[in-house]
Amino acid sequence: ISEITLALFEDSGWYKVNYYTGGLFRYGKNEGCAFIYNKCLTNGKSNFYNEFCDTKYEPFCTNGRLSKGLCYYSDYAQNLISDYQYFTQTNRGGLMLADYCPVSQVPNDKEMMFNWNCAMGKSNYPSELGETISDKSICFISSLRKKKSLISKSYTKKRTICHQIQCDYSTKSLYVQLNKVKYKCIDNKTISNIPGYEGSIQCPSFNNVCTSDVQCSDMLDCITKRSLPRMDTFTYYNTHYN
Repeated sequence: ISEITLALFEDSGWYKVNYYTGGLFRYGKNEGCAFIYNKCLTNGKSNFYNEFCDTKYEPFCTNGRLSKGLCYYSDYAQNLISDYQYFTQTNRGGLMLADYCPVSQVPNDKEMMFNWNCAMGKSNYPSELGETISDKSICFISSLRKKKSLISKSYTKKRTICHQIQCDYSTKSLYVQLNKVKYKCIDNKTISNIPGYEGSIQCPSFNNVCTSDVQCSDMLDCITKRSLPRMDTFTYYNTHYN
């Protein structure tokens, strides 16, 4: 839910809304007018790597970096209309609901809902890779692995993985935490030469992930933290629903 969606409800004249989710909307943030007027891909290459991918099954975080995922597109039975053709192969495209743009797809898990979610999922990696699932974690593209570890040596390719972050709004700096040590992330750069590790981790832009000084992981959490800062959650529900 974004401020744009809430404003749409309010403008209908049927609703009054509470803008408690202000700041959560990250799709296309800071991409400029080209994001509206240009195609997502040109000749099979993404024009906006925060939102759209171009290599099938390559590790790719969902928009907003809330979940791990994989780049997805397929070949359709018929050619797509010209407005939706982004590859030289004219029947190739991503999800229909995304105007056939290739985006991150989260694999289905029959055993657990939101398994790949960084806030409420579960880790699929050995502990040596340092993945942390928490309401302060986001998705990163990483090839980091511990040196001299027989287990992590098999993880040489890039992967999506969840790590905790810290946003410093005074200096507009983003930090990623690896095994209780914080490292400063420079916008869209990679961090390598981390003591005890091989490989690198790709940093997102500060403005793409640090959208509010009150972080929350889902709708209920946002309501609790942003709308009810001075009221106990238990008291709120007893007052309104009992």
